[in-house]
Amino acid sequence: MNETSKREARDAAQSGKITKPGVLLTLTALDTTWRFLPILIGTIVGIALDNTFHTVVLWTIILLAVGALTVAYLIYRQLKAVKS
Repeated sequence: MNETSKREARDAAQSGKITKPGVLLTLTALDTTWRFLPILIGTIVGIALDNTFHTVVLWTIILLAVGALTVAYLIYRQLKAVKS
């Protein structure tokens, strides 16, 4: 990669204009999938708490619901930002 193309790539990245489809696809996938981490983390922590406190599935259901509400809020916030 020569200096001109490096400079163009840096300028495109700084301006928010991504030109390479692979990079754009990767960034879109990362931007989409992180929203579902609260559900996964809530489920894992819930299972750990259920095992620790010897409850059936109480903490798993509670933290799964908290994770789902968090995801809904994150999606709402992003949609609100897009409409503005």
